[in-house]
Amino acid sequence: MPKQIESNSLEKPKLRGFLHQYAFFFFFPLEIWLMTLAEGQTEVVVTLIYCLGLSSLLATSALYHRINWADKQRERMRKLDHTMIFVQIATSYTPFGVLAFSGLKNQIVLSILWISVVVGFMINMIWGAAPKWVSALLYVSVGWTVVVMFPEFYQYTGSTIFYLMLFGGISYTIGAMFYAAKRPDLKPGIFGYHELFHSFVILGAGLHYASIYMLITSV
Repeated sequence: MPKQIESNSLEKPKLRGFLHQYAFFFFFPLEIWLMTLAEGQTEVVVTLIYCLGLSSLLATSALYHRINWADKQRERMRKLDHTMIFVQIATSYTPFGVLAFSGLKNQIVLSILWISVVVGFMINMIWGAAPKWVSALLYVSVGWTVVVMFPEFYQYTGSTIFYLMLFGGISYTIGAMFYAAKRPDLKPGIFGYHELFHSFVILGAGLHYASIYMLITSV
């Protein structure tokens, strides 16, 4: 077992997990600040849901990638890490789905995103060794479900929020493409394709945080 743990350690670039660890501590005070800006029970609840989703994604990713887990624990953490991506997608749209939009189309999108959390969890449990391109395709497909709400974003929340959400989604997608392709390794052993993926996740999270901040302060 020690040999296996050592092997896992050697395979990881030195910065594996550090980006999401630092991002967690960067976003955490911003999330607390965002919570103080929320007014009314509904606004507080959906803001909390969003903040928990973002923190859970970053914390789980940092723990999974930074610690050299034993095989069984590593597999469990990997499944949890991958499931958190679906959680983050759903929680990022929830403030808009509850506070900004109404109607059947919005309800369908919101339902699909939250159902995808359960489906994503089941897929990870059943097909834990899915190829990276399959996982990336699932994340991107679920995330871009909200494209059907783009007219509402532009009309009801304004162009700034619309473009923040759009470019945030594009950033996540670019990151997923690096993850699926498993390249480029910009600095092997230090900063690989996975770190590039994490970088674009952080950028996407920042853009979406800005859009939700604007939503909360304008409602």
